[in-house]
Amino acid sequence: MESRTTTSKEALQARIIAPVSVSTSTLRGEEEKTNPPLAGPFHDESRDLQDGEDLHLPGNVERWYLAAFFWVMIVCGWSDGTTGPLVPRMQEYFDIGYTVVSLVFVCVCIGRLGEITKLSPRDVYTLPISFQLIAYVLLAAPTPYPVFCIGFVLSGIGAGTVQCLATAFLMKLHRNQNLKQCLCQACYGLGALVSPLIATQFSVLPHRWRLHYLSSLGLAGLSFALILFAFRASGNIEDLSNDASSNANANAETWSKMTRIMRNRAVHALAMWAFLYTGTEVSLGGWIVTFLQEVRGGSASAGYASTGFWGGLTIGRLCFIWINQKVGERRIVFAYALIAIGLDLVAWFVPTLMAGAVATSFIGLCLGPMFPIMLSVARHSIPHEIASGSVAWIQSFGQVGSAMLPFTTGVLAQAVGIEVLQPATVTMLATMTLAWAAVLWFTRRSAR
Repeated sequence: MESRTTTSKEALQARIIAPVSVSTSTLRGEEEKTNPPLAGPFHDESRDLQDGEDLHLPGNVERWYLAAFFWVMIVCGWSDGTTGPLVPRMQEYFDIGYTVVSLVFVCVCIGRLGEITKLSPRDVYTLPISFQLIAYVLLAAPTPYPVFCIGFVLSGIGAGTVQCLATAFLMKLHRNQNLKQCLCQACYGLGALVSPLIATQFSVLPHRWRLHYLSSLGLAGLSFALILFAFRASGNIEDLSNDASSNANANAETWSKMTRIMRNRAVHALAMWAFLYTGTEVSLGGWIVTFLQEVRGGSASAGYASTGFWGGLTIGRLCFIWINQKVGERRIVFAYALIAIGLDLVAWFVPTLMAGAVATSFIGLCLGPMFPIMLSVARHSIPHEIASGSVAWIQSFGQVGSAMLPFTTGVLAQAVGIEVLQPATVTMLATMTLAWAAVLWFTRRSAR
């Protein structure tokens, strides 16, 4: 009887891992086979989760996984929200300009496009978090700037992998997918909301500001423990078979799916929108503190404006769900974008510190609901059997945008001054609005 219980738990674990055990190579459009068989005597083909099939989990198992993923997303948001308040201190400490300091955004992107392949189910989650732990040690230690940037690369590897896995997992759940996606993205915003509060306190310490990353190290350590506990609570696991990835039929199926993803115009329209959205979000959140300090005459406490931005993002994702459903998810994005453009014009043309900080907070409020809406549109518009790989492709474009647009802003700031932030943000928001019109066009055609 005990043997049957163990077997059932292992089979259930395989079904949980199947939809999300993708390597970060899928971020470049190569989707791994999502349901390889269990090695050993516990394999039961009747229990394998096929592509296009929703994942049905017992309530207690699902709750453990959701708790672990939500906390991991909080840590990812914490990491991204830290950068803005510390950018001025980085420039002073390393004696570098806007262009060089903006390389940290590029390093995060390089890390998020990194490759981690052929892992056991548990290692799919724990190894990326291990990279985050190593990264925070390098960032906290008194290392030179090149090593400091390597820390951001490792942090990007961890954050990019677990965010992709979390999104793929939630898209496979049977109940309340939209709500759980919104809560997951709100957890990211919550982490990004709290971290500037702490980072601003450290930013006033000329020689000890890097100790802030020790708090990040502690949070990542808790993520590691939660992932291990979630796996232990849901039963023992067997490693997935590595032989399946070398099977000729599996390779043919992978190539077929990748071809379908590349031919789907809706996927590329969504990817371009994600490029612009994520780039705008990171550019504004990363550079607003520098703008307020150098253009509006703010002190180190201007770092709290970053908290306002990420706080608005979090509130928007949590509190506007009913508005999105009432007005219509596809239409309301235009309203959010137009309001955000108007608020950014206020921050641009009203030359006061308070106006800039408040307008930035409300811009975050408008940007917050957009990304969960995009994921919802993707889920309803893309064929279910290629949904996981398509979302990985879309998110990879978002990560490229999170590097290219902030870096471009830094280059422009080096050439003409940080005053360029507001006109650059208005341009990005306007382009993003046009890109959403293209998303609606291609997703409607794809759904027919």
